[in-house]
Amino acid sequence: MKLPSPPPFEAIPSRDYMLEGRAARNKQSTNLVDLRFQRAAAINEGKDWGDLIIIAQALLICGLPYVPTTDRQITLRYRLAGDRVEVTFTCCDPNIAMPFGADRNLLHWLINKAIRSETPFISWETACEFLKDMDLTDSGKNFKDLRLRFERISALAITIIRERAEGEKNRIIVPIVEESNLPSSVDMKTKKNGLERIEGLVPKFGFTLNHRFWKEVKQHNVPVPWELFKRNRRKSILVDCMLFLYRRSYAAAKPSVIPWAGIEEQSASQDSNPWRRRENFEKAFRAIRLIDSNFPGETTDAGVLVIPYTDFLPGGSKRKTFKAVK
Repeated sequence: MKLPSPPPFEAIPSRDYMLEGRAARNKQSTNLVDLRFQRAAAINEGKDWGDLIIIAQALLICGLPYVPTTDRQITLRYRLAGDRVEVTFTCCDPNIAMPFGADRNLLHWLINKAIRSETPFISWETACEFLKDMDLTDSGKNFKDLRLRFERISALAITIIRERAEGEKNRIIVPIVEESNLPSSVDMKTKKNGLERIEGLVPKFGFTLNHRFWKEVKQHNVPVPWELFKRNRRKSILVDCMLFLYRRSYAAAKPSVIPWAGIEEQSASQDSNPWRRRENFEKAFRAIRLIDSNFPGETTDAGVLVIPYTDFLPGGSKRKTFKAVK
């Protein structure tokens, strides 16, 4: 008896990584050009061109890794207005990993929400607005990812040391989140089906920022456009470099060159390749200038040249005195 011939083998088509990379770059450029038109239209109408998010100064170059890591502690250092600042992140729960990648977006968003609402407590219902603000659906996967991001952030402690030029030294060591109560998947499913928990029988879901940390971020912060995060949510290195340029231009009293060695000290990247660091900042300059062609500064062989500039804020230099809390 003759057995039937097996079906012909169908080769799996190979991926064209060059084509995929080109498509990703084109999409990113389109997003940034959209921001440019949005900003120009708002300026012509005398309006704010986009929402500002208030970023904790100590987290601007976040120090958190870009990919999952087994490291339990990360330290970065930088200088600001003559002061030397050292920031150390420590993961306090042995069963929870260090935050990484886009976790920094959620952390920035939560701190901004707390400052805006003038309370260190953020409810889970409020926190779920993060998905909407990032243009993400409220699918089960996104809720699960959000909960995991919350867990990683809730187990994180921060040490901030500020050494003044005159010798004064200030140190704070605090957990970022003082207390958290996150819902289970059952609670999230119940919420999505339109059923509410019986108030009083279980604690209110949410988390509370540590009071001392909350005081720190209210005192030391910088406003930047929220759209940068939303449009580049998967490009943590690019966003970190853009935030670096925004912060230094916002704080600068005069033009200065930040040496590459100093940038490496305060960078979350483990890549010590100096050419790649320069390339990352050149990409950041190009990205910002797709939004605002007047943004000053450049990369040099010595480091990054930053020039005082605040026009990325509504009202330009008049907002140099921007304060998050009265």
